Amino acid sequence: MRLYKRLVYKIAALCAICLAAFTLTQCGVVNKLDFTIQQAEINPASLTLRTDGLEYLYASSILENGNHMVFMRDPANGITYRVSQNGEEIVTAQDRFAVYKPEIAPTAYQAIPFNGSFWINDFFIDESGQSRFNLIADRQVIVSDYCDKMPYITVINAAGSNNISEERIILNYDTNGKSYLIDVTYPPNQNMIAASSYRYYPEQNLEQGKRIVFCGGVGDYIYYQQLQMGAGDPHPDVYTFETHGQPTIYRYKISDGTTEKIADLPVKLMHLNGNSNALLVSEYDYFAPLEASGKIMSVADTSKTFTLPGVSSGANIQQSLFLNDTQLIFNTPVTLFFVDFKSKIIKTLDISMYNNIHLSNKRVTFTSGIDPITVYQFNPENVF
Repeated sequence: MRLYKRLVYKIAALCAICLAAFTLTQCGVVNKLDFTIQQAEINPASLTLRTDGLEYLYASSILENGNHMVFMRDPANGITYRVSQNGEEIVTAQDRFAVYKPEIAPTAYQAIPFNGSFWINDFFIDESGQSRFNLIADRQVIVSDYCDKMPYITVINAAGSNNISEERIILNYDTNGKSYLIDVTYPPNQNMIAASSYRYYPEQNLEQGKRIVFCGGVGDYIYYQQLQMGAGDPHPDVYTFETHGQPTIYRYKISDGTTEKIADLPVKLMHLNGNSNALLVSEYDYFAPLEASGKIMSVADTSKTFTLPGVSSGANIQQSLFLNDTQLIFNTPVTLFFVDFKSKIIKTLDISMYNNIHLSNKRVTFTSGIDPITVYQFNPENVF
């Protein structure tokens, strides 16, 4: 009888432990996503060339049959050249072909891999002293507007007609108290995804209203962060969207143009991307550095997360691209990540010795050196 009672007690205790574990999981105490970290192995193609004072801009192809297409820019006048020579030869005037000549030399610019080539985002000060940007493709200005600072631009693989994936540029910028999120396709077409407004009071260094900051997506979804500050909020000496603001994540559905709220977050984001089930985020706190700022979050429950190794303030996520709904690539200044959501495996590659990181569907490109410069390139699909 005593043995029987002990057995009953043990079974009851085991059931209580299992029930407690189940309850803790459901309540979010045990609430995390699981991934396995592995080392990535790559065998990139490479090309070395001297620059003759030009700045490297982008390499659209050095993979196919040893041919290459490298673009450089003259920092003095902003003229973009296609470079045609091979090997460690100096890029002379005979080797250059001008593909874009801006009317005003930009103060900042960005090369954007898009549809197998690249677009240019020029940020400059016009004759009136106001800041503007031009988004350029094939020597044609696709979007141009005044802006408060350099626009944020990302490329997504969206669901196109007949369920065929198509690349789209998502443009986020502010001008005169208005915040815009625009979907840009080629041939040129623009669609306003979202807009918000806010006011700035310079005498108090205060902003009030709503502002859209950072975006990303894949397939039928585009995610974006909206920061909000109300008139009734307590205001210290400095209260701007850089320092404060309640972050909310929204999801726009391309197929029917609807928008839904996903979650209010406790911390602002300085990078955002997402697929149908997960968000990639890089958190930001103006007042204190974050040791673990990079996370993968569940869309259904944003408290369920996986903390990405090595992602912190000063080494935050810079770029990201969903190749499809299950494969993601992104980088910090020191690490390149390859996330497979099916296998739950994350592969990492040390890129701390390289510069000029570009992510695209068929090519990941980075460089080393200044003059000569070596360009490396590989297909990210081969890593998964």
